[in-house]
Amino acid sequence: MRDLRWLDEPNRRGNGTSRVGVADTSTWPELGISGRVYVKRQQAFFCRPAWNAFRRTPTLRRETRFIARARALGVNVPDVVLYQEGSDDRAILVLREIDGAVDLEKSLLSLDAIDRCELFKNIGKTLAKLHSARLVHGAVYPKHVLVEVCSCRVWLIDLEKTRCVLSRSSAATRDIARLVRHAPFMTDPDLEALVSGYDARAFPRLLERLKR
Repeated sequence: MRDLRWLDEPNRRGNGTSRVGVADTSTWPELGISGRVYVKRQQAFFCRPAWNAFRRTPTLRRETRFIARARALGVNVPDVVLYQEGSDDRAILVLREIDGAVDLEKSLLSLDAIDRCELFKNIGKTLAKLHSARLVHGAVYPKHVLVEVCSCRVWLIDLEKTRCVLSRSSAATRDIARLVRHAPFMTDPDLEALVSGYDARAFPRLLERLKR
């Protein structure tokens, strides 16, 4: 693939591999867009969905499906430019770069206390859209929460581990607890602002459960 720069070493699972790179579309004109794209390439990298545990599914197929579901719920997610499956158990997913967005930790360097509170409330509203549908993101780390600093608009990326769980509360507590564990810069007011983005009737006592 032309001018593809790999961002990390391959992730290995059994005999399968997964890797992420970035490319400039000026050298890939057949995509029909401009700017940069992120390219996920996998080979023999499978999951077994709960609804069809006896059939291997390419992990990128699942991510593509949940990107579409999240968008239908009103969640800001990357645009899918291309998804293909090929021979030798290969799959490729190409996603448009989110212009002007930075990861959560970096975004906080530019925000005052009022904007910081608004941002975490927006994160809560964003996650609540997923959780109301009993979807758990599964990898809500600071690097997977992107922010447009000027507007505090929130995007979720890397939905590779997204899945459906039994209850809305379970989805919420799992994802928020994971974010808190991996974001040591979060304060108690940040957590309270995040939870305030949820509908208290649909998610009763959420803050109490998280602080246990």
